[in-house]
Amino acid sequence: MTSETLVTDTVAATTATITAATESTADGVLLPDRVVCHTQYRPDVSSLDGAEEPSLTVERDDYFPFEIGTVVFEAMTLSATFVGDVPDGRSVHIVVTTAGGDESVSVLYQIGLDSIDFSGSQGFTGLHYVNSGPAQLQFWCTAE
Repeated sequence: MTSETLVTDTVAATTATITAATESTADGVLLPDRVVCHTQYRPDVSSLDGAEEPSLTVERDDYFPFEIGTVVFEAMTLSATFVGDVPDGRSVHIVVTTAGGDESVSVLYQIGLDSIDFSGSQGFTGLHYVNSGPAQLQFWCTAE
């Protein structure tokens, strides 16, 4: 390999890296690659018997139709989308429905063009509690 080839390859790799980073930003605010929603589901809120704690990872999606991540529990379903830098995008949408399909909670987090703090012990969403009959779902989401 000649030094000219090495320089050309290095410039190409650097350009590709800068292009990829630029494509994942809008006006300088870098969006994370994924959102992880952590959960605790209890079939009966008064007991930990049968409790589940799965997490839901949703990759940033910059192309329509947007992927919907879902975790299904006995009495509820948690769904989330993470829309990146597209028109009407830059948002995380979380929906909890009952086993019958009725919407219990719908939360939209719009990510502005200014800086945003995706950190915190309960993530950027804070801790949410959703009840359906005797069951309870707790969830919070973090950016990774």
